[in-house]
Amino acid sequence: MAFHPRRMSGKNIDSAMKLRDAPAPEAPSCLPVALGLRAGTTTPLYAVDTVEMVLKVFDLFGTAVFAFSGAVTAGRKGMDLMGMVFVATITAIGGGTVRDLLLDTGTVGWITEPFYFRICFWVAVLTFYLWPSLETKFGWKDSAVPICTADAAGLAAFSVLGTQKGVDLGLEPTMWVVCGLISSTFGGITRDTR
Repeated sequence: MAFHPRRMSGKNIDSAMKLRDAPAPEAPSCLPVALGLRAGTTTPLYAVDTVEMVLKVFDLFGTAVFAFSGAVTAGRKGMDLMGMVFVATITAIGGGTVRDLLLDTGTVGWITEPFYFRICFWVAVLTFYLWPSLETKFGWKDSAVPICTADAAGLAAFSVLGTQKGVDLGLEPTMWVVCGLISSTFGGITRDTR
């Protein structure tokens, strides 16, 4: 609705002019969301909006998928349950840890938000007990299309969240890419190093 001063009188003109001259409200930004996801926010899941919730779900999903990948790799190498938990944790949260240490952001995310460690632990335990029977009974392999698709989705989620961390810290655009790369790959690189 356009405000036309000739069709209005007195107080209405003043209030209409104030509304017209008021700054437009800012669009909600998802930039602070990703900062908190892998940097250790204590915001409970029920206190976030839809975009934040979707990003949080992708973050938790990526953590679980990478933990599964690490646990399967450790199991193939003949490690026991403790070794599987260790390798699963390094794989799932190693990239964000390396990124946070290089950026000197303070405390790494999984220390201030230990839910990520719990995901790694339980995924490794479930993989230790269930994966061998699923592999033999149903012929499931870790190279099956659904597992590779989930791994690619986790990689994409960590790339986006890591890049967002670089944006939030005010780094140059080239460093955004480096943050995304480190976040998404360094856990797997550490897992695959002998």
